[in-house]
Amino acid sequence: MKSLLLIIILINSLLAGNYEEAKKAFTKKDYKNAIHLFRLSAKEGNSDAECSIGSMYDYGWGVLKDREQALQWYIKSAMQDNKECIYTLASNYNSANETKKAFNWFKKGANLGSEECQDALAFAYYNGTGVAKNLKKANYWYKKIFQIFKVKAVNGEEPAMYQLAVKYHKGEGTVKNEEQSRYWFSRLTDEFWVKLTLDNLYDRSYKVGTKVQNIEEVVYWTKLVATSGDQLAQIRLSKMYTKGVGVSQDKQKAFYWMLKAARNDGKEEIITFAYIEDPNEAYTAVGTMYMDGLGTKADKKKAMFWYLKAGNNGAIAVQAYLGYLYLTGVGSEKSYTKAKKWLQLSAKKGSARSQYYLAGMYYGGKGVLQDYKTAMQWYLLSANQGNARAQFQVGLMYRKGKGVLKDYEEAIKWYQAAIENGDIPSKCFLGDLYSEQHKYKLAKKIVQEGYSDGEEFCKTVWEYYKLSEK
Repeated sequence: MKSLLLIIILINSLLAGNYEEAKKAFTKKDYKNAIHLFRLSAKEGNSDAECSIGSMYDYGWGVLKDREQALQWYIKSAMQDNKECIYTLASNYNSANETKKAFNWFKKGANLGSEECQDALAFAYYNGTGVAKNLKKANYWYKKIFQIFKVKAVNGEEPAMYQLAVKYHKGEGTVKNEEQSRYWFSRLTDEFWVKLTLDNLYDRSYKVGTKVQNIEEVVYWTKLVATSGDQLAQIRLSKMYTKGVGVSQDKQKAFYWMLKAARNDGKEEIITFAYIEDPNEAYTAVGTMYMDGLGTKADKKKAMFWYLKAGNNGAIAVQAYLGYLYLTGVGSEKSYTKAKKWLQLSAKKGSARSQYYLAGMYYGGKGVLQDYKTAMQWYLLSANQGNARAQFQVGLMYRKGKGVLKDYEEAIKWYQAAIENGDIPSKCFLGDLYSEQHKYKLAKKIVQEGYSDGEEFCKTVWEYYKLSEK
């Protein structure tokens, strides 16, 4: 609900003066201009503008993400008794596990009449979050908010209908009643609240590979919202057809809906809905479907089109995969220049896979000057993230003294780390190293383990040991 409230604040604060221009800028994702206009209004003491600036820093819209800056602006707004921003501020503290600060702001907002804060305050008292557990006070606030939602729902307010349905489901402020919960969910017609209902049903019912309850409701709402053009529902419907959850398994329909989601491309106005979807999941899935011929004819050119779309949109895992594809020529033309571009981009963002492949380029001099020191730097970054193959390579380089001083103890340490992470070849190389150190019992033991696991190099070393004994 936090992002929902932030978006509502943005809408409300754009009703006059500079806000109309800011709304246009924000809708066009011209965040730098939008925040400039918010600042102009904030100078006039507009608390909604102050809170909006906080949200821009909170989410990195037009500025670098900066929680401290976000909190400063939230507090400025909250000190003017802006109820929506009080809730946002409290939620921020709560997310950071600063529960006492969160409780104090929830309490302030609740006393000012914020329904969201009243709900959160009841939850805090019920669970003892940021305050001593007090079921009497929790029940007081739950009953209070339930009655408010009930009156508004009867009067046809869809946000209240949604909240009332949730309360009946959870039994908060009333007796738990699934029939009433479903009734109020079914009364929703506005697409915004239908989408929240869909997500609520997923949380309650949709678990691929496990026993599913209320699956008919999930299928009904998913199809309804997917047909209306919602990207999230289209992605979920595709997954349901892929797994055969609630519908007959159908790879063609799975592809159809995932392609629609990918082509959706975030056309909805960002301030219209609570969900701000990242389309990379759809881009990547369609790329994989084209690459592997799942539900459609295999087409590597189209696969690369969608992978590149995801990569250019900042999907780190896809950037790493693109680097691998260009490095190996699998699914595309081999290009060390393009491989380096994508691997370097994602490696700098922390992709252990990219760090490993980039290190390999420097180790082997593929598309770059051979540089063992640089290779070792990237291997270490990957190895420290638990990449077993990188750990093996670090061990190998310490043993051979490539890019670092030769150090058998370090080599043994990294071989052992790789083995612990399931890298079988490391057993053979560690055994060979033990043999070189005349630790024959240790060598034979670990090589025999590798031999039993079917590793070819271990077989060779093991046969050598057996011949040596004759």
